[in-house]
Amino acid sequence: DGACHAAMNRSWFSKWDGDFHNSATHVRQPPPRRPAPPSWPPSSPRMQALDTLNRRFASGRPSNSVASAGVVVFGVDTIAVMHGSNQPWNPSKWGRMRTPRGTLHTTGWVSTSVINSLAPWMYRDNDNHGAIGLVLDPDVVHAALRCSFPWDGQTRKYTCIPGDGQTCLMGCMNSTSATMGISGWCGTPHASTQRVRIPELHDPPTCPYRPDALKDMMEHQLAIAEGFHGCKCCTWPGCPRYNELVLDPDVWVQSLPRTIKAIFFPSDGDPGLEAKARQVQNQFKEVFSTSKYAQGVPLLAYNPNSESAPFSLVHVNGLP
Repeated sequence: DGACHAAMNRSWFSKWDGDFHNSATHVRQPPPRRPAPPSWPPSSPRMQALDTLNRRFASGRPSNSVASAGVVVFGVDTIAVMHGSNQPWNPSKWGRMRTPRGTLHTTGWVSTSVINSLAPWMYRDNDNHGAIGLVLDPDVVHAALRCSFPWDGQTRKYTCIPGDGQTCLMGCMNSTSATMGISGWCGTPHASTQRVRIPELHDPPTCPYRPDALKDMMEHQLAIAEGFHGCKCCTWPGCPRYNELVLDPDVWVQSLPRTIKAIFFPSDGDPGLEAKARQVQNQFKEVFSTSKYAQGVPLLAYNPNSESAPFSLVHVNGLP
């Protein structure tokens, strides 16, 4: 009996030990691998361009590099309505405007703004309902930049008429304001003190910044930003918080259609702005019907309340 009992114990412990090891081995086995996630197709060129715009807006800072400064925009609605242009992206098709020195063709200069998360202010038409706009290529802006102002520079006063000669730079200074290259530029002796009607700032003096002083202009804009007392942005003359980059229209036109990166409308503006922007986009594609680049210029919505990604693609029938 004792031998039989011992044999049974050995058999039981052997079975228990085997079951234990088998169970432990089973617990230690790694879980089955999950299938790899599907490989998504690469982003479309429009999505890549959109990401680039939003990154430039979010990271834009005072800089002499246009691309590093932010996103350069141009409000087209007022020009299109006031001057009857059916090609608001083409300054050579604009009409004429009245200035303090007479009625001149609007192709003398183009006023734009550079915006970023620190300085998101852009011109919103005089009734503050918003204006459709164009996003401009930074390389074209760099080549076309004549001067800049930290707020609305009243550039209509800087016009040129026959006889002004080389002392006049349309949109920046004329022979009655300063002498180009000698004085008149911000940061130089005897800079022009053209006053701007901003009630909260009591007509502050301003002057044009040279093309290679974009960083200085933007720093000046940020330094004085609190002086606008939080006025609702942006209208003229009540709240011209937007900076003004003055461009050479000839460079703009010669670079078309690549001057234009996108067409946009403010998402908080009047309901009809999206339809206007879509019309401008269709006209742009029609005029440049043989350009693959022009056919890809997207329509965007601009949300002025977003600090990181204000631009978004607008889709109609599944197509942007």
